[in-house]
Amino acid sequence: MKTLWALLIACLVCSAPVSAAEDEITAIEAAATTVNLDQLLSRFEQLQLDYRELQNLYFQEQAARDGLAEELAGIKLTAASAISIANERNELRLQVTDLLHDIADLRQLNRDYENDRSQRWFLIGALVLFLGVVLGVVAPNIRLGQRRNKSANWNKL
Repeated sequence: MKTLWALLIACLVCSAPVSAAEDEITAIEAAATTVNLDQLLSRFEQLQLDYRELQNLYFQEQAARDGLAEELAGIKLTAASAISIANERNELRLQVTDLLHDIADLRQLNRDYENDRSQRWFLIGALVLFLGVVLGVVAPNIRLGQRRNKSANWNKL
């Protein structure tokens, strides 16, 4: 641009023909346009390459993000599962404690029934023994309508 102005000023000061100056100006503008077009074309090609690279990078990052989202969903599911498992474990521990208390109570009740049954059989055995002794003592002295001679009984044996 500076050269263009410098050329115009030089043309006006020298009083050179205007058409020669115009021809030089046109040539300089054409050269500048060609240089600018070449620069713009190379810059455009570079931008297209950068765009493709960024697009590939975007797709790679998108795939990585999707993979991380799936992994996060799996972790959330596992965490929720772990929490529910911990809650279930605590509930089961309470149930086990309750059942152990029930078992202890039932064992004590069973021992009580065994003791009661043993006592009952002991009492029945004592009653049978007492009745046997009573019958053994009383039965020989009972006479059923006959008078027996004590000496006669010894002969029958």
